[in-house]
Amino acid sequence: FLDGVRVLHHFGVDLQVKVDNVDFFPIEEAAYYGHSPIITFICNSVNVSPNEINRAFGAAAEGHHVDCLQVCLNLGANIDSSPDQLPCPLTRSVGSLQTVQFLVEHGAQINVTHPAVNEEPANPLSAAAQMPDPTLE
Repeated sequence: FLDGVRVLHHFGVDLQVKVDNVDFFPIEEAAYYGHSPIITFICNSVNVSPNEINRAFGAAAEGHHVDCLQVCLNLGANIDSSPDQLPCPLTRSVGSLQTVQFLVEHGAQINVTHPAVNEEPANPLSAAAQMPDPTLE
C-alpha cells in the first residue's frame, strides 16, 4: 500500500483531501485500516495538523490497531482527544481488550465523559456495556 501512496504523491495527489465527501482525512483512513507506514509517510510529506493526528489516533483506536496508536502518540497525539465532537479514543476502542489495555497503560483517562453525539456512548463504560457478548453469539 505504501508504494502506491508514494506513486500517487509523486504525481501530485493531495494527501490531505477529505475522503468520499465525508469528514475523513487520508491519515485517518490509514490509521483505521492499520497502515502505520502510510501514517508516517503522510506526516513526513505534508504539514499535518494536530487535529488530523488526533483524528487518526481515534480512528486507530476504533480500528483496534495498536501499532498505529503508537505512531500517532509519537507524532504528538493527545491520548484523550475528542476532536470534532467524536467520542474519545478509549470509548471508541472498547471492542478490543488489547487496544483498551494499551490506551489505559499509556495514560488514557478511564472516567472521561464527553457529549453523546448521534447516540454514541458518552464514556468508555457505556460503550463497553453496549457491546454484544461474544460468548452469546
